Amino acid sequence: MTADVSTPCNDTDSVPRLTKDDVRHRVGLADITSHDDIDTLTVRQLKDLLVNNYVDYRGCCEKQELVERVHDLWSDHRKLNLSGKFITFTLTISLVLSYVWFAVVVNVLDSISEVVLCWWMDR
Repeated sequence: MTADVSTPCNDTDSVPRLTKDDVRHRVGLADITSHDDIDTLTVRQLKDLLVNNYVDYRGCCEKQELVERVHDLWSDHRKLNLSGKFITFTLTISLVLSYVWFAVVVNVLDSISEVVLCWWMDR
């Protein structure tokens, strides 16, 4: 059994090549500030954004369908970021309140121990 070496393997022609313009215009979810920003993206940027965030875009034939998927993706991304900030804010507030309550309890116990100590010394 011999390998056919008469036809060279040119797989590099089927692989899409990145140009400097592609690299410069890559967009991430953090780069998008509003829904209007999504409408200005090219089809290639929309597809890259979906692929990089593990969203399947098979069956999308028109740009508007890709735009809708990116709108949904961006909305979900914003909701997660806002809920994360809310959780961080809530944890910070709860830590501050627990510290305040701890300080109040320590002051009350300190006052009680002072009263008990004075009463004990007077005996």
